[in-house]
Amino acid sequence: MFFDTSFLVLRKCVPYELIEATQSIMTSAYLYLLSRGTHLKEGTTEVCSTNNRVNVEKVCKESELTNSNAKLKHVGEVLLDKRILITGASRGLGAVVAHAFAERGARIALMARSQDKLEQVRMSCMNPEQHVSIPVDLLKMNDIEPAVQKAQAFLSGIDVVIHAAGGGLGLKEDFLMHEDFTKLFVLNLGAVAEINKLVSAEMKKRGSGNLVHVGSIASSEGVGSVGYNTVKAALAAYVRSLGRELNRFNVIATGILPGGFISPGNAMSRLKESNPSAYNAFIEERLPRHVMGNAQELIPMLILLSSDDASMMGGCLVPIDAGEGRAYIQ
Repeated sequence: MFFDTSFLVLRKCVPYELIEATQSIMTSAYLYLLSRGTHLKEGTTEVCSTNNRVNVEKVCKESELTNSNAKLKHVGEVLLDKRILITGASRGLGAVVAHAFAERGARIALMARSQDKLEQVRMSCMNPEQHVSIPVDLLKMNDIEPAVQKAQAFLSGIDVVIHAAGGGLGLKEDFLMHEDFTKLFVLNLGAVAEINKLVSAEMKKRGSGNLVHVGSIASSEGVGSVGYNTVKAALAAYVRSLGRELNRFNVIATGILPGGFISPGNAMSRLKESNPSAYNAFIEERLPRHVMGNAQELIPMLILLSSDDASMMGGCLVPIDAGEGRAYIQ
């Protein structure tokens, strides 16, 4: 590790678990700075008071990890020339991801129902000629394979899939009809599984690939409607299980579990417009920092999960909720 494990002074007055937690936090901060392209100078950083100090070893020589020869790539290089398929790319998080990844040199196949909206996103991305819009209704399973084949043909293969499509379809009843539950499962899990099946053969043969799923805080807590909670919990189980099976092929299946956040055209954005009082109540009652999350705050983690640096993340689901969640175990 980066940090001296001989915390003799701290051990006299601080529980060892807290020391370990401090190490973990500092390591995370260090990796975050590297992901932002910040190069730490060699030296020692001191935390806490003079009597309670955590000594950090000389942590950085050209961004090299002291416990291995591996180097984390600069954030600008991690996605360079990556061939990425993004579902739900016409608005919301999917569109935000498309812009962010295009800025970092990725080539993108954008999928959603509306050709016009996809084209608006594509043309607003950096180097639009390197990206393709592929309209497809993910509720129509027979249309998914031809759409994926178009993406594979345009990009000459797929390195990463970002599953940003999904949602509750406005179905908030406690007792849903069978047809409505089926729609929720098809959109949030069925289409996801179909796309993964279509791209995974190439990834397994190549020995690399990243399948990144956008779940929800509702994957582990009953914070939404019955239908939404159920399908997001199913998605989390799927990712956890699939990640375990694909690890031996070096294909990394992961996911994020975001709390409330706003992005153009997403559910929170629509709530803010249609019911400002409910939107403000959500912020005050549910969010500890009393600030609505922004989709841009999810991008650093999505970049990591889309990169080779996610090699030990297979099957992992990462909460990103600014303390909104209350579950101890994800």
